[in-house]
Amino acid sequence: MPEMALVAFLSIEAGDAFLEAGMLQEALQSYRLVPSKESLIAKQTEKLESLTKTFSERRKDIGVSGFVWTDFYERLIRSSRSQLEALKESEDYSDPLLVRRGRALLLLKRPFEAWLLFERVANRSQGSLAEAAHLNWILAAKELGRFPQAIAIAEEFLLTYPNSDSINSALNLIADSLIESHRFGEAIVALEKLCRDSVESDLRFASLFRRGQCYMRLANYPSARSDFTEVHESAENPPLGQKSQLWIGISHFLERNYESAADLLQNLSERAVNIELKGEALYRLACS
Repeated sequence: MPEMALVAFLSIEAGDAFLEAGMLQEALQSYRLVPSKESLIAKQTEKLESLTKTFSERRKDIGVSGFVWTDFYERLIRSSRSQLEALKESEDYSDPLLVRRGRALLLLKRPFEAWLLFERVANRSQGSLAEAAHLNWILAAKELGRFPQAIAIAEEFLLTYPNSDSINSALNLIADSLIESHRFGEAIVALEKLCRDSVESDLRFASLFRRGQCYMRLANYPSARSDFTEVHESAENPPLGQKSQLWIGISHFLERNYESAADLLQNLSERAVNIELKGEALYRLACS
């Protein structure tokens, strides 16, 4: 029915507004108020059949004087039929709605339910909607702590959407999942493309920093210092550069180059703006 369609679309708009405002439970409740397109078509069909039946039953009892009444019903039936056809031809909002619900569930820390919705849309829909669902499916698997599955889903994303604007996001999720799984050598390989090819400087230096931390976990301190030094010497991200300086100092300390560590940490403790970073630098300086 037209009023049901209006309620459906207003519920979607309300849900989007709630989601943007961070009111996640309210967003989820609004999305759940939306009937399926099939339900709307069924109700509209039922209304049309009821109108047609009523008109047919009463028309035989109306004489010439019932022209106004007959014209009213005929216009009402034409309008109802037109609405039904328009509804049938309109784009189905079911899958976009599932993606919206999945995002709300993911933000509500209910990743398993989100996984089910994203997987469904990724496998049965097409185009940008399927792509968005697939990327969120990776997030849901990672949030659930199923890192091997998250990696497999992300690798499938790379194969399915090789020209996607979200390639770097998928690579990042693969690296995150490998790090969470303590597979640091594989994480280094996964970060290689981001470190080498990313045109976004923030992403490139963040990837270099993370790769340096992976090298640290493998006790490959020279390689770690190489990455941290590149980040530190860049003026692109001063806070990350200072964190990198801390890790350069730690790498020297772990190799027992205490004088080199002390010099770096002394410098950092004098320059650091972040109070926690300054405290960490002073602690490491004392250890050195």
